[in-house]
Amino acid sequence: MIYHLSGRLLQSSPVGVVIDVGGVGYGLETPLSIQASLPEMGSPFSLWVYTHVREESIRLFGFELYIERTLFATLLTISGVGPKVALAMLSTLGMEGVRKAAVLEDAGMLTSVPGIGPRLAEKILVELKVKVPKWAEGEHSEGVPVQASALFEELPSLESQEAFQDVRSALENLGFKGKQVEPIIKKLKSDPGINQMNFQSILRKALALLAHKSKPEPQDLHQFF
Repeated sequence: MIYHLSGRLLQSSPVGVVIDVGGVGYGLETPLSIQASLPEMGSPFSLWVYTHVREESIRLFGFELYIERTLFATLLTISGVGPKVALAMLSTLGMEGVRKAAVLEDAGMLTSVPGIGPRLAEKILVELKVKVPKWAEGEHSEGVPVQASALFEELPSLESQEAFQDVRSALENLGFKGKQVEPIIKKLKSDPGINQMNFQSILRKALALLAHKSKPEPQDLHQFF
């Protein structure tokens, strides 16, 4: 996974930028807010990166703030919300607009985003309510500023969210079947301390939970540690 890129701004367009890192140009899709803060071409430039991997493609999404990257990743966990819709939300509403829509439970704000209809808007609001902490009573009224970081302070760390995906892939590569892996992943996610663990620690714990079951010879385990 690529988490961050620092290099020189090589090219830009309304839909993204190209960053030259050591002679390699990385194309990143970005929200429109990036355009307002772009430096001159050839200037030092860096972005937080979300790597979206599918069988048919690998796409990189760039964000100025780590918390914006976290919001993007969180939106992708909502059924019906893909990269196109999540990026459109950040481009249309911004991070603060998404926060306000969640706080005010304003589906109308979300339907102003291309690709979001009334039903999806309601679904997004319902799921965001369980993915973000509750606000103090005084912070619910419109016009009262709330720091964006407060919106996500109780979310699982992004490293852990992506580590679960990597652990699942690693276990399957070692020969474990999905019916063995999924209960282990579910159990790990319920561990209150798991969000502070990295990939290697989570994998070790998963292997320990699987130890009592029949499994392939771990001849390649050293590559994960």
